[in-house]
Amino acid sequence: MELLLAILFLLICILLIIVVLLQKGKGQGLSGALGGMGQSAFGTRVGDVFTWITIVLAGVFLLLAIVSTRYFHPAAQTLDPPIFQPADGTEIIKQTYIQIRAREVDEIRYTNDGSEPDRGSFKYYSGVRVKPGDVIKARAYRSGWIPSDVAVAAYPLARAAKPEFNPAPGEIKKPVKVTITTSEADATIYYTLDGSEPTEESAVYAAVIEVKPGMTVKARAFRQGRRGSEVAVGEYLSEKPSGTSLPTTGPVAP
Repeated sequence: MELLLAILFLLICILLIIVVLLQKGKGQGLSGALGGMGQSAFGTRVGDVFTWITIVLAGVFLLLAIVSTRYFHPAAQTLDPPIFQPADGTEIIKQTYIQIRAREVDEIRYTNDGSEPDRGSFKYYSGVRVKPGDVIKARAYRSGWIPSDVAVAAYPLARAAKPEFNPAPGEIKKPVKVTITTSEADATIYYTLDGSEPTEESAVYAAVIEVKPGMTVKARAFRQGRRGSEVAVGEYLSEKPSGTSLPTTGPVAP
């Protein structure tokens, strides 16, 4: 469709130029043709072929110009979503400021209450104050462009450090004394030996614990002002006897 419209537009332009040049050769121009029509629209020039051809071509030219302007008008582009610094998912432990960046935009609108940002939302200037657990949503705007998709960034409260076991989990052939530590200062470690997930209602780690072959230790650290750590899992499997093999079964005697 674009090619056909372009070819048609070009042909009309060429024909219009030719007709005007022919009329100029006879001492007339386009202005004269149009002016002459105004003076004797129903007079001696009604049958003037060049006059009517010029009028028709000029009308088609204007029509094609209008259609082409609308048809070839570039579609509005969509803006890229804003970018957060620090990025979505960054854990924080206290109130902090974040930056919202976007290229070649008129403005950025944002919310901190979970609602979708629009033109009536907060306007971003030079930083947004967030606290642990906040979720920020932002959208970029620019005149003549489609607003960007909504960018979302959550800033969860930082976790306590994950506990570690010593000796490391693995195969054992007899009970061992296991120490559970964490690099998190002032953290309390809770643990279980029955496979359940440790909570603040579980046993508090205070000294080395005896772990028998086949037992699984799970531990989690908690600290004020932090989320509970990831669960550390220590599987102390029974060591397989060495130098043994499964008995083989020979053919059954008839």
